[in-house]
Amino acid sequence: MSRRTLFRTTGAAALAGVLLSQAGPSFAASDASLQELIDRRRLVLTGSRSAADVPELAAQLEGMGKTAGTWWTSMDKAPVRTSLWSDIPLTGIGQSTTATSNMGLHFNRLYDMALGYAVPGNPYAGNPELAADIVAGLKLLNDTAYKPGMRAAGNWWFWEIGVPRKSVDILTLLHAEVPETLRTSLLAAVRWFAPNPNWRGRATSFAETGANRVDKSLACCMRGILDNKADEIALGRDALSDTVRGGVNSVFTYVTSGDGFYTDGSFVQHTYLPYAGTYGVVALAGIAEIVAMLGGSTWAVNDPKRSVLLDAVEDTYAPFVWDGRIMDTVRGRAVSRQREPDYVSGFGLISAVLLLAPGCEEPYRSRFLALAKGWLERCADQKLVGHPTQSLAKSLLSLGVLSDTAVVATPAPVYSRMFADQDRLVHHRPQWGCTVNLSSKRIGRYEWGNSENNLGWYQGDGMTFVYTRQDPSQFSADFWPTVDPYGLPGTTVNDQVRASGAGAAGTGIPRAFQAFAGGLTVDGRWGVVGMDHLNHNKTLSGRKSWFFLDDAVVCLGAGITGTGGASVQTTIENRSFASGAVPALRTDSRNRRMAPGDAAVQLKRSVHIEGHGGYVFLDAPGVSGAPEVAVVRRTGSWFDVNSGADTSHAGSLGSYGEPGPLRRRDRGSHAGSLDSSGEPGPLRRTRPTPANPAHSDEPGPLRRTRPTPTNPARSDEPGALRRRDRGSHAGSLGSYGEPGALRRTRPTTASPAQSGVEIAGAMRDRWVATANPARSGEPGANAEGGPGNPGPPSVQSGEAYALALMAAARTSRPSRSSSSLITSGGSKRITLP
Repeated sequence: MSRRTLFRTTGAAALAGVLLSQAGPSFAASDASLQELIDRRRLVLTGSRSAADVPELAAQLEGMGKTAGTWWTSMDKAPVRTSLWSDIPLTGIGQSTTATSNMGLHFNRLYDMALGYAVPGNPYAGNPELAADIVAGLKLLNDTAYKPGMRAAGNWWFWEIGVPRKSVDILTLLHAEVPETLRTSLLAAVRWFAPNPNWRGRATSFAETGANRVDKSLACCMRGILDNKADEIALGRDALSDTVRGGVNSVFTYVTSGDGFYTDGSFVQHTYLPYAGTYGVVALAGIAEIVAMLGGSTWAVNDPKRSVLLDAVEDTYAPFVWDGRIMDTVRGRAVSRQREPDYVSGFGLISAVLLLAPGCEEPYRSRFLALAKGWLERCADQKLVGHPTQSLAKSLLSLGVLSDTAVVATPAPVYSRMFADQDRLVHHRPQWGCTVNLSSKRIGRYEWGNSENNLGWYQGDGMTFVYTRQDPSQFSADFWPTVDPYGLPGTTVNDQVRASGAGAAGTGIPRAFQAFAGGLTVDGRWGVVGMDHLNHNKTLSGRKSWFFLDDAVVCLGAGITGTGGASVQTTIENRSFASGAVPALRTDSRNRRMAPGDAAVQLKRSVHIEGHGGYVFLDAPGVSGAPEVAVVRRTGSWFDVNSGADTSHAGSLGSYGEPGPLRRRDRGSHAGSLDSSGEPGPLRRTRPTPANPAHSDEPGPLRRTRPTPTNPARSDEPGALRRRDRGSHAGSLGSYGEPGALRRTRPTTASPAQSGVEIAGAMRDRWVATANPARSGEPGANAEGGPGNPGPPSVQSGEAYALALMAAARTSRPSRSSSSLITSGGSKRITLP
């Protein structure tokens, strides 16, 4: 199959099979007219047919009508006015950051109203009074706010992407109703603020990349179509391939640094953060829409490297999807958005894949449809079809593939994959999955800014996510406003107070100081990741590793050293539950119920959470203290973690209704909070699910009959694991030494090839486990992970903990930082690039 025919160009396969074969118009194979391209775009926005006779969409259609009616009723329709809604004034536009944000909300609300007018089956469809008020609103905004020459104060995104995208879509929905003079004037404003999608602003000094480039390309294509400017349609299409700079920032080319797709499946945006789950989805969706819109026309997308994008569906996006949800590990600051939980990002990916699939040649087409169907069917607690956060067009796309008996759903994956270029490993087992946020000099700790992710300080310091099918909504049911930001699962932090990022303009991604973070997989089944950790102000350091096995995740930490007198805490797990729904616990073979306010229970050896899994603390010589488990009731506000427009009660960002600001969750015990005045010792998690015990001779949910991992490392050498039942060794070594049977000459992550065991870093579960170890005077490590000079007193050393979960298998990839090693099985030398 020629790469040039990967996208079928017959009207982009009749505009994605007319949105996956729902009844509707088809498109001719001949060169499409501009009006036909407008019709295609309108079809993507509204759907391929009326939803009035589709029972599954009745509530969604009703919600769309209510939203349009709410904004129309509250709209200021006076002849003399300075804004359209009193709760989002435009006072200070061109000078005020708040006014800029409010301008964006104005266009969002007008778009909601335009959908109410354009979508058949809702009470406002075709209402001429509604159309007239929308047109008048557009004119006010164009006359007073969004016009050529206005100073682009505040967040550039509103001026160059947000408002242009909404403007061209409103003009598409009301193409016949908006007077040509107003349409021309509004498009002139779009052109003023974003004249060329290759560049930021009006200059040519800052090149756009990734999702931002795609967003601008789509808006540019649409403004050319709406304004009858063929050169602008070509400009928008060619910006995808970056023809002006020879493809340097092409979205169809693999990159080796900065933003874009990497050959190992990574996707980075903002130079330093894994972002496939948000910016990556935006890029994929935008390209799918452009391909569908321009297919079969003079401006069809024909880049010979389009296979880069198509391969990314399975190599970049699919590994981080858990039953229709995109894991938070690749969603950046979007985790703080109240209206954008993990399943909403997942819905965006599913819709993009469904729109892209019918226009692709085989085998992509069949595989994409099967993937999307599997995600839709396994997302049991949230349904894309009819969901209030989704458009009717997306619901119709999903309904089409779900009802197509010829499409056989792809089963859930079972594999382990390493993504070295974004410091992430993902581990899928039949009933659970796990991943860990690592950071290094290459990949940042977290992103904050524009009043988003205000408390995300420690997200990249080893935060561990555990997904289970028994608790699919763990990270979407108000996790982020109620979790203690100093107690994220898997992290080791001190109690120094951090400042909220609220109110700060722009965005920032603080990177780690150390070079070493990475891992590898073996046979696509097991994995290991490690991180040489030095905290944000260099008052806490340590070396941590995560080993992913068939039935467990083993977590090791050592050389954890603190200075300045601050208390140090390692959070083993921090899991949340709805108030009053905390499950039963089994601590050291004793069944118990715990409630918020109960005294913490000190642990000797193990704790098990009913319906979730068990944790076992391995022996740690020379370590004092014991972990504790407790249930804590926490009430939080989304506004604390995101004080931007997404949390504002003033605007519509695609959801119906306004949720209340306060959220309450019970954490600990089940959602465990392991607090201790001393070092907890190694924690190992056994097979986790009590409902399906692996051994009949174990009466309780915590099973230890199988041979267990041992930690042959010294207290200051964290990264080696020996598993007696399999004769295997694995190591993630953050400093020079000889832990166990592995030897190395540089910081590395290593697995003997003949052992058949995979090692990797990842862990998830929101069940708090923390520890404050005794001081032991262990040496520290230097900034590069080399031999450490005698350092300050160790606040936490010899820490080792493990979570037993579930595993998977697929291709293995090398770690970012690896070297040659000698295995215990002989003198065979394995060189890891």
